[in-house]
Amino acid sequence: MESNPLPNEIHTEFVFEAKVGIGSTLVIGPSSRGKSQLIPITGGTFSGPNIQGTVVPGGADWQCTRPDGVMTICARYTLKTHDNALISVVNKGLVHMGKNPDGSPLVYVRTVPAFEAPVGPYDWLNKSIFLGTLTLAPPRDKQVIIRVYRVF
Repeated sequence: MESNPLPNEIHTEFVFEAKVGIGSTLVIGPSSRGKSQLIPITGGTFSGPNIQGTVVPGGADWQCTRPDGVMTICARYTLKTHDNALISVVNKGLVHMGKNPDGSPLVYVRTVPAFEAPVGPYDWLNKSIFLGTLTLAPPRDKQVIIRVYRVF
């Protein structure tokens, strides 16, 4: 971690990578905001330099594709650390499909995970802003890969 960055500079530090199992998509259908669906979270693992453990089954990712084609996502799930601390996660973001300047496909997926950790060794999660990326694993794996970074 860098100490005392200049106030207008942004720095990030890798926190963890999660391999999150997903279930079949449940289509809710059209709503006033767009087409809604949810994807169950079936479990998984996460690991980083200062934190590791499992993703507790039972969460879900609520998704809404707006009329402009942009998808909003809001995943709610729980992490269980190797030493049995439970950490609540609300991970909101945007997914946009487009094209790069050279015409190649662009998939923009960025999230802002917020953590609610118990006081103790993971309290640092309550005191920073985090950014995330999300990548789909091959369909046969039925999982997504989330990488989380702390912003300084």
